[in-house]
Amino acid sequence: MRRVQRAAVFGLLAGLATAAVAEAVRPRGGTSVLVDWDEVRSAAHSRLERSEISTASLAAAQKGYRAMASKLEEPLLEFVGGLPTGVDLPRFEAVDREGWLDLNLNILGMLLHVVANAFDNADGQLARLTNRQSRMGRVIDSLADHLIWLSIYFNLALRYVVAGSSITVGLLALAAGLSHACQGAAADYYRNGYLYFVRGRSRADLDSSLDLRMEFRDLRWRDQSWHKFLLALYLNFTSQQELLAPGLQRLHKAIERAFPEEIPLWLQKRYRDIAQPMLRWWRLLMTNTRMLFLFLLLFIGQPIWYFWLELTLFNFLLVYLLLYQERASQSLLQLVNTHREAA
Repeated sequence: MRRVQRAAVFGLLAGLATAAVAEAVRPRGGTSVLVDWDEVRSAAHSRLERSEISTASLAAAQKGYRAMASKLEEPLLEFVGGLPTGVDLPRFEAVDREGWLDLNLNILGMLLHVVANAFDNADGQLARLTNRQSRMGRVIDSLADHLIWLSIYFNLALRYVVAGSSITVGLLALAAGLSHACQGAAADYYRNGYLYFVRGRSRADLDSSLDLRMEFRDLRWRDQSWHKFLLALYLNFTSQQELLAPGLQRLHKAIERAFPEEIPLWLQKRYRDIAQPMLRWWRLLMTNTRMLFLFLLLFIGQPIWYFWLELTLFNFLLVYLLLYQERASQSLLQLVNTHREAA
């Protein structure tokens, strides 16, 4: 089954790559548009008006054209179900070269994003399978994700500004990017919380900003600059998560004090029953869902709508999930305190 899934994924990537390359190298005609029908019509009229074309040749061409049209018209109209009275077929508008260039860039960008996401998932799976996962590896992975999305937001905004849009589109992109950062941090925190409380402490890292700050102070910039830089990023990320989810942080501390060795099965089951229904909603705030929406909006030529999607739908979902999870954390915290007092 895994081989079939792997083959399907590679087939999809190969198909996207082939389509992108074929589209990029496809020959283009003309200098401004692929087919300029006004130019074709003008050339046809000028040729028909030339005196060197005999009347007999014109009559023969007209007869042949009418015969061809009569053969095509009936089956075409029958196929489409006919046209209402007084309605003509719409005029074909050719796509200009700039439009094709934008489409090619969109396809190439989407393809690169798919490849980057595939490698991102693969390295995490490989680290877990070989038991070589580490905190610094997780920090570098998160840093790479942030840099990828930063590039996406910056370049989308830049394309609109270069095309003549107001500079305020940059503020829109900035607000969407900050929203994205908050949504991703919260989703990652609650996902790790679920793994920590339900699957066991060895399956996830649920670090405390207090412990990280003490570790950060012990490092020296002179000979541990890279490690300290990564830890500073992770400390900031963890502080942001705790700010967004104070209830989960308090629950984590309470469980650490009450059950320092192992989380009891009854608490694991209780947490799973409460948190599991929300996991599928948290997944909507992760990379795959964002990629899907972004690709669809790129295909229809409205990537700016993605910024508004971040600020409206995704933020609304974030607030709803945070309120739900905070109530759940408070309920579990009372349960843990009651159990500890009884013991």
